[in-house]
Amino acid sequence: MSNKILLVEDSEFFRAALKSALEVNNYEVLEAPNGKVARELIPTISPDLIISDIQMPHFNGVELLKWTKEKYPTKFMLMTGFSHITETKNAFELGADEFIAKPFDEQDLVDKINALLKTNSPEDDIEPEQVEKVKYCKVSLEDFVS
Repeated sequence: MSNKILLVEDSEFFRAALKSALEVNNYEVLEAPNGKVARELIPTISPDLIISDIQMPHFNGVELLKWTKEKYPTKFMLMTGFSHITETKNAFELGADEFIAKPFDEQDLVDKINALLKTNSPEDDIEPEQVEKVKYCKVSLEDFVS
């Protein structure tokens, strides 16, 4: 089962390029050209992650972030070509899970998405001291040599 990503970007060219890159990495990608359309889609598609541009007409990315976090427990990544410190700080205070500044490397984006959407492996539920016991077993030197 692939993770469902809602990509909210007003540049049709950039949105198409991102969609292709994410689909190559086995993500199911749905698109919205602005925050207003995204707001209509979110309740019906229940995305695992929303990646939204900040600077958009008709309900920008920060407004969409605030609206989403008030209503849905969805992971949210903001992207922008205008990487202002105060904007980023405000976005994190509103609940952004990740932030990426344009232009960005495709692998950097995929790494951030993977980190946000990582599912717990059975090892994640084990105390760190216990991981060593699970990964390795003790063998006496005599048994090992023989």
